[in-house]
Amino acid sequence: MGIARLTQDLHPYLESAVLPQRLENGSAIEFHKLVIDGPSMVYHVHNKVAAYKFSTLPSAGLLNLPTYTQLSDVVKRFLHDLEDHGAIISHIFFDGKLPVHKRPVRIDRLEKSRIALEVQKLTDLDLSRNDHVQLGQQQLSEAIWHERTNRQVANVTLPFIVPAVIEQLKSSRWAGVVTIVPGEAEVYCAPAAKQENACVLTNDSDLALFEDLQEEGVIVLLNSLAKKVERVYPEKSKIEARCWRPGQISQQLGAKSLVRFGFEREEDASANFFTIAERARSAANDNDKAFEIFAKQFRTHCTVKDSSIPASRLRSLDPRLAEVASQFRDIYYNDLESEQHNSTGIEIHSTLPILLEDVSRDSSWRYGQDFRRLAYSLIANHFLNDAMSSSQCEIHRRSRPPIVELLRKGQKIALDTVQTGASLDEQIQSLQTYWDILARYHSHDQQHFESHRTTEAFLRINFLLFGLHAVLLQRSENQKRAFSTRIIMQYVGMAATATSKPRRNARDDENSNWNLMHLNANVQSVLYSLRMVKQAADFVDNDTNMQKKKDEALLQTTHLSPQNSQTFRALLAWLSKMPEIQDLFLDPVQTAELFSKVPAEQLRVMLRPLAEQFDLLKALGIEVVEDEAKIDQDVDVADVSRNAAGGTSLDSGGPWVAGRSRKRKKGPPENKSVDSKKAIPSTLSNGANMFELLRQHD
Repeated sequence: MGIARLTQDLHPYLESAVLPQRLENGSAIEFHKLVIDGPSMVYHVHNKVAAYKFSTLPSAGLLNLPTYTQLSDVVKRFLHDLEDHGAIISHIFFDGKLPVHKRPVRIDRLEKSRIALEVQKLTDLDLSRNDHVQLGQQQLSEAIWHERTNRQVANVTLPFIVPAVIEQLKSSRWAGVVTIVPGEAEVYCAPAAKQENACVLTNDSDLALFEDLQEEGVIVLLNSLAKKVERVYPEKSKIEARCWRPGQISQQLGAKSLVRFGFEREEDASANFFTIAERARSAANDNDKAFEIFAKQFRTHCTVKDSSIPASRLRSLDPRLAEVASQFRDIYYNDLESEQHNSTGIEIHSTLPILLEDVSRDSSWRYGQDFRRLAYSLIANHFLNDAMSSSQCEIHRRSRPPIVELLRKGQKIALDTVQTGASLDEQIQSLQTYWDILARYHSHDQQHFESHRTTEAFLRINFLLFGLHAVLLQRSENQKRAFSTRIIMQYVGMAATATSKPRRNARDDENSNWNLMHLNANVQSVLYSLRMVKQAADFVDNDTNMQKKKDEALLQTTHLSPQNSQTFRALLAWLSKMPEIQDLFLDPVQTAELFSKVPAEQLRVMLRPLAEQFDLLKALGIEVVEDEAKIDQDVDVADVSRNAAGGTSLDSGGPWVAGRSRKRKKGPPENKSVDSKKAIPSTLSNGANMFELLRQHD
């Protein structure tokens, strides 16, 4: 999130740098020990892999984006190459909180992502071709050091690339150097580099302004890295780069430091370089208020040891949820930035990335919001209880502030308030319908497929089916037009892709493919919201007094009733099995391929809860059990269709629509409606909690 034109201004002052540490030719600056700006590294590698794929494969569509697995593999290969050439990686920092004054920059980036998807929709989306290729070791190396081509790379990324990479690094040889900090990564990079006499590896020119780097600091640009093979000895290579030395640049400019130059450029983005340099040299003093405010952000000396939240506590959270936790901590311990106050009080901001969806339709983040509310409330309750017990929480702050989610709404980026006033007991109870559905899918994990060699695939499929079930149920409850039977069948791999079947015209194919992409994004929203619940609970557990038994600690921290505490613990037991991002957050082609790995008969067993509730038994080729009605009479479950009393119907030849058709007369709908007694069939006795299934198999 750099200052406009600063990179361009400093470009003439770039110097040569090289790995390994010692070379016969001493003309280049040697960089050896490295502190890495994590987000900058991830996006750099993503752009490298995307350029490589787009230069070697015929298609440049959304399905040609680097997958999470490919991206994580290339990041690890990149770090391995650096170490092979003599580098020592001291730290890899990732953002865990964004300063309030930089929120407009984030909004601007989200808007650019939205526009990029809008443009992408104007191109053909071909789901019949699978361009996912497994990159071998040689290809991985080529992708890392691939020189950019002139071909335009789609300005679209997968939504969870940073947490996906962090997840893989935490289980790798670099786990000990990966840290999520309660602030911007760059703020921690500068003091760490000074303390350890290391270079900073980044693409962010703002780092050239930090006070800790003004004397001996060296900033190596990621996008300048290049591997060079020696002509005489091809087996030998070196990594060349370009770097800045802020101290040397300041001397050449005749300025005290680059901070003043950066301030003048921030004040006037249109002026030429010489005008800015002259203003920086001739500034009367550094005491004017505007400069002081600007310079303060570069004078911080944040270290991991001095963090408001220890890094070990944020380790279980993805960066965006870590940001929420950091804000809650600041609120309850009176450590707020003044900008966090508004006319109505205090708000917590949560930024949700743009999903790969049809941006002309409703935002996919509408689905799973109640799960996210629960995640936010768990973290809020934890800090509130902790602050009150230590008498550090002011009386007027002894409540949970609202969450303001920054997301796409229609054709713009907007704020959506999520109220967190309801107790955890009320929230968990209100979600009981979903817990029951989730438990039934969980029962498949061991009840039917324990000995099957593809148990991992079954686990992934059960999570995907729950996400699909939750989306269809929420659309039904909100009386929204839903997806056609054909789209649902394509999603679960039981129908050919739209382009392989004759359609009336090309527009039908395009709409069908984008419908499938949008359904996939809806499901991912639900699953990521569940992931947030899992991480929030892990955060609370890891931060609770470990002298107590875990169950007792959880009950005390959340203040749940015994019944809801039992349900919640069972939920967490299942969520503990949740697959990683790279294994669960797939595109429609990958999802269909995953479903195809399951034998047809077993897949139909797994699909039965979905098929029974949404009248898909016939379409999915599932046999109707004769005594099904009798079984249903023994089930005591919530009325999952209480908000769809108008009669949710399913047209097997097209979309099912909540509510009656306008052409119909008053009275019962012609097609079958979602029957509350058939919503969640079970073999349990009357009054039993569905999570008994889960406890029996854990």
